[in-house]
Amino acid sequence: MIIYLVRHGETYWNIESIFQGWSNNPLNEKGITQAQKVAEEISQLKPCAFYSSDLMRAKQTAEIINNELGMEIVLDNRLREFSLGEFEGHPKSVTPLQTHELYKHEFGAETPEDVFTRAKDFVAELKTKNLDSVLVVSHRGLIQMIRYCISRDKWHDEDSESFFGEVFYKTPHAQVMRVEV
Repeated sequence: MIIYLVRHGETYWNIESIFQGWSNNPLNEKGITQAQKVAEEISQLKPCAFYSSDLMRAKQTAEIINNELGMEIVLDNRLREFSLGEFEGHPKSVTPLQTHELYKHEFGAETPEDVFTRAKDFVAELKTKNLDSVLVVSHRGLIQMIRYCISRDKWHDEDSESFFGEVFYKTPHAQVMRVEV
């Protein structure tokens, strides 16, 4: 099965470098344009199923893409971004912590293991459907976790620093990534 992963378009909080997590923020003008460009690219792919995070920025991106596809969009809360607990809505500059140190239950946030479990469950469910290709609109953290969980059967804490450092920040807005499962 091929999974086409698309990160939502840009929001104002992305520009302002504010932690979003599960906050419901709409796309800005650039994000809408990004989603429209992805829609043109994806229209040639003909996915068998279409899934999206239920958070506004991803759902809005999916709806714009769907103007080209005309498919049923299945909203799935397992495709949400990492919950950032008490850090959501605050500028990234206000925390002295390294990014990988934010994701702890003590701050009301999800741990990488929590998100790994949701990503792994989602991918496992997709595998049972015997689909050739699937389109998924989601968030940077969840997209990277899907890519991570495809090659691993559990979260490894020793991967935390590299996951949230080098790998985590390489997912641009409204770009299509192709992974095989």
